[in-house]
Amino acid sequence: MGTALPKDVREATDTSAVTQLVLTERECRDLGRWARMRECFHPDSIVRLSWFSGTGPDFVERSIDMARPRRASTHRLGPVGVRLNGERAVASLAATIDIPGTLGGVDVFLSSHARFLYRAERRDGRWRLAGFEAFYLRDELHPQRPGQAVPVTPDQLAGFRPSYRMLSLLLTAQATPSTRPARHGPARVCGGDVPRGLRLGWPGALRYRKARHTSDPGQARGQNSCGQGWRPPGPMNWRQAPSSNACARSGCWRCAATH
Repeated sequence: MGTALPKDVREATDTSAVTQLVLTERECRDLGRWARMRECFHPDSIVRLSWFSGTGPDFVERSIDMARPRRASTHRLGPVGVRLNGERAVASLAATIDIPGTLGGVDVFLSSHARFLYRAERRDGRWRLAGFEAFYLRDELHPQRPGQAVPVTPDQLAGFRPSYRMLSLLLTAQATPSTRPARHGPARVCGGDVPRGLRLGWPGALRYRKARHTSDPGQARGQNSCGQGWRPPGPMNWRQAPSSNACARSGCWRCAATH
């Protein structure tokens, strides 16, 4: 008669599986191993990045299209942190996205520093990704050839958010359509940044207080600053797209608050 594995062993096994899943997805993206990358995502997974918003399988197809006409971006990854809760997990890691490009006839190299946020879910005994988002922190732009100057003026950057202004400039110059004009980043307090509860509360890694909906922000205990209130996350609720004037059920998208 078999003996059940200790809890610590099961958690270590799941942590390793989720970590390898995240690293495999990024490795396949960089090396063009598209079939294996596609296997990393659940069919109904959600991906939200600077240039894409849609399902995981569609993200793979768009990645293939982007890799064909020019050199694709590559990624430098930091250690992966994993939080488990049963059949769900959240993983986060620091990352640097390296993107080659051309501005004003000068070959440049963009490095965008970000934090990647993954949601994983085990279905039918297999871990796959249910969500993937990026939180943009800062970026920098350098010429590929020493001695050259990057032809960028302050006026060209004036309309872009500081945490990803170089990325926005390069995407615009490359005519890359951006589906996320208001990307996640630390310079923005309200209106769309990734709430801590969405990252950690989805698998049940945090405890929350229930908030009442009220028209007067702050009247109810645990009320979000946007006044819409928060309700505990239920199955699949985190997949709902954020609204411009209401909080998502798995956390407040407007004020990035967790209650």
